[in-house]
Amino acid sequence: MSADPPLDPARIFDALERREVDHVTVGGLAVGVWAYERATKDTDIVVPDNAPDNDLRLRAALTELDAQPLALEAPGAAALGIRWEPTGEVQRWQTAGGVLDVLRRPEGAAPYPELRARALRTELFGAPTWVVSRDDLIAMKLAAARVQDLLDLEALLHPGNTEPLRARLRARDRDRLAGESEPAELGQPVDPCEHQVDLLRRVLAPTAHADELEVELVRRARELRGASDERIGALTDQPMPAIPESVERVAAGVAEAAREIEAAERYEFTLVRDRDRIPVWRRRERGEIAGRLDHATGRVDQLQSTAEDGVDLLRARVRELDDWWTESAKQAVEAIAGRRERYRRDREQLAERVRHAPERPSGYITELIGERPTAPAREDWDRAARSIEAYVGRYTDGGELQPPERPDRSQRGAWERMSRSVDQLGIKPPELADRTRDTGPDLGL
Repeated sequence: MSADPPLDPARIFDALERREVDHVTVGGLAVGVWAYERATKDTDIVVPDNAPDNDLRLRAALTELDAQPLALEAPGAAALGIRWEPTGEVQRWQTAGGVLDVLRRPEGAAPYPELRARALRTELFGAPTWVVSRDDLIAMKLAAARVQDLLDLEALLHPGNTEPLRARLRARDRDRLAGESEPAELGQPVDPCEHQVDLLRRVLAPTAHADELEVELVRRARELRGASDERIGALTDQPMPAIPESVERVAAGVAEAAREIEAAERYEFTLVRDRDRIPVWRRRERGEIAGRLDHATGRVDQLQSTAEDGVDLLRARVRELDDWWTESAKQAVEAIAGRRERYRRDREQLAERVRHAPERPSGYITELIGERPTAPAREDWDRAARSIEAYVGRYTDGGELQPPERPDRSQRGAWERMSRSVDQLGIKPPELADRTRDTGPDLGL
């Protein structure tokens, strides 16, 4: 084995997989899964403590990787706060796949069974592994609070990194509000609570409650399918509790302090290097550098204090999120589920009217497009009748077919669908004004 093999996580993961080593990947590689890809010098895994059989499998994998223990003087060990103990909570190995850190009971981590249960099964560099969950990784970064951890926290808490998941969840929420075999003229459902739920998902992202929220929303939606209209009405009128402030800004402030610490420490190191290069008899030059060094060291201390205060505030905000979940989550879930169920029932009734609009057209339909013709012109007429009924039933009161003044995206789409279908009959409906401003979805609150 070479003295310093390059980092090759796939080789390590393949060995762990072949030997069936129970593990969870953490550290920089996990940050790359949940936030952003960054340089890292090693592969970090957590293994269960007090698991002799797994330790034997781990030993076999290490043998396969030609692993050798790294002493205390290993590069970066001191910065990581690692004290070398062959049976300690952290073991660092030089392997054929690069440096491997094996951790037991890392600071801020949940007990291993919980850590493993929430981990994501995926592939990294083409090799299978288990990656720590996003909220568990955030908890570990908050506990460690080194400079790199603070930079990682900003990325992990940035809303852009959860947007792909939240987009999938928003689409799933809308799909659940649609009925079976709905007329196409109804268009896509509009979640009346989309804004509040999306905000909750962002706010709760640093905690395990983000997953609990999804479970509770699905459970309560299922239960309310059989509730009375009176019960749904009461829940619809129930106010939403105030949603706590997100921790994103606090995390960004802490990360900025961390970046300043990095720059200040580099300057401090430069001064130390310059001082050590000057002969001792050139006292004046050494004295000038010593003065600048004292100032630089003071600046580093000041920035570290600022960062520590920010971390304390960040931890406090996360605890506040836990408190909010305990005190207000049930009320929030009830209000959201009630509004969604009311919307679903109203949409179900409208779908029935739209479906039968050609056979039982309302007066505003025949006023605009005349009586239902005989075949073969009936198909286009039927489509227009359904489009008119869908628009009127959803957006107007009393059948007024005037273009909306400031339509949101959903209403604009419904009007344009209706206009196209009516135009197929050679009839021109009133024009929809060309508005560049999109006012967002009608949340129906």
